Amino acid sequence: MDRADAERKLRGELDPRLGRALSLKIGDADETLDPTNAGLHLDWPATLDRAGSQPLNPITRLTSFFSNREVGVATRTDDGALTAAMEALRVKSNREPAEGTIRFEGATPVAVEPKSGQALDVEAARRLVVDNWAAGAPITLPVHLTPVKTTPEGIRNALEQLAKPAVSGPEIGRAHV
Repeated sequence: MDRADAERKLRGELDPRLGRALSLKIGDADETLDPTNAGLHLDWPATLDRAGSQPLNPITRLTSFFSNREVGVATRTDDGALTAAMEALRVKSNREPAEGTIRFEGATPVAVEPKSGQALDVEAARRLVVDNWAAGAPITLPVHLTPVKTTPEGIRNALEQLAKPAVSGPEIGRAHV
């Protein structure tokens, strides 16, 4: 098809999803990213150039008439907007490790599960977002994990074997009349 028809067809298929928020998985956090606010724009001329190039091998060229091939889109980025968006994701998703513990709600002991720390790998995440944003599929971004020393099992054992028995006896400190 000619370039104008190809662009019309591509725009019809891609435009509806280009403005939709991207669904991101960052460790155990789910986030979204607005591609327009993040400075991501489809470079239509460069994308059409990619789609319009033909292989030099005559056999491959002949078989291309009977098959489809996928070509990636070309993206223009506003570096300032993308950097700000990635920084906002980093702030939202990064966290220090939190060891498990037992806290008390009044006289009732409650287990607090440990959580590994996580830090977004911003440069790798940036590349993944730029390379995959137009596909419309959820993107899993890489994080570095910081382990904790406590385990959920250890916290549950401490709760059942130490904390609950410690508060189950007669009330201490109350005057009886």
